[in-house]
Amino acid sequence: GLNWRVMRGKWPAFARAFADFDIDRVARYGEREIDRLLGDASIIRNGKKITGTVANAAEMQAIAREHGSTTKWLRSFRDDGASLEKAVRKRFHHMGETTTRMFLTCVGAIEYQTWEPTERQRKGTVREGFVVMRPAAFR
Repeated sequence: GLNWRVMRGKWPAFARAFADFDIDRVARYGEREIDRLLGDASIIRNGKKITGTVANAAEMQAIAREHGSTTKWLRSFRDDGASLEKAVRKRFHHMGETTTRMFLTCVGAIEYQTWEPTERQRKGTVREGFVVMRPAAFR
């Protein structure tokens, strides 16, 4: 796995390199853009993770087409965090247990009792487009 401290330090470079995480733009990345990323010393240049990120952007588009939005897909799991984690790992590339949980926590889809929920998560107010599914302990 990746060191999260290193990732946090490189995050602004990742945002620049991946078009501020614009799913539609990243999903269209081709060989030229991937070669550019492989040569970008400001990010972690792991070819499998880079191509996985491009594939994952395309998968987000597919989920949105299938379910109307990624939020609707996330909500379709209701409070079944275990099934949601399994579905994410099945559909997306290079998503281990920790990365999956970090992703789902960041989008407000799940909370883990070992991680303190933010005030916005407790109140149920997060940025538009994100979904909050709080376990019973936080309702």
